[in-house]
Amino acid sequence: MRAVMETTWGEAPVSRALMSLTKADVSRGRRIADFFSGAGERVEAGDGEFLFIVLDCLEDRPRPRGTIADAFRECDGPGFLKMAMNIRYAEGLLSTETRVYATDDRTRRRFRTYWLVIRAASGLTRRSMLRAIRRRALGRASAA
Repeated sequence: MRAVMETTWGEAPVSRALMSLTKADVSRGRRIADFFSGAGERVEAGDGEFLFIVLDCLEDRPRPRGTIADAFRECDGPGFLKMAMNIRYAEGLLSTETRVYATDDRTRRRFRTYWLVIRAASGLTRRSMLRAIRRRALGRASAA
């Protein structure tokens, strides 16, 4: 799990190239986990697992006050997307999964359209990140 926290965008060139299209700060030396923590909040989910959570509102209104974790649990009004991405290491397997919950039908339809556009690139990004983390964990990290 230390490799998860230490791997940089420079070690995952495919991920870095795709994420740079979003104008995100994916500089070579920036750690991938810091990027996700900056977009949301990292929660320790137990042995061998980190959970990154994000709450986004597609409507023109502010996110509820408090931590993202508090707002994530309490927010159920229309227009919100609750997103959680984990990185898990168990039984020799490193994996990641993202779950998205839209609080109403309109938001769900809007997200579905977005997902159709980015789905393939998202899969490539994840595979590139997981390969980079694996290389680092095995002591074969490329120079960042």
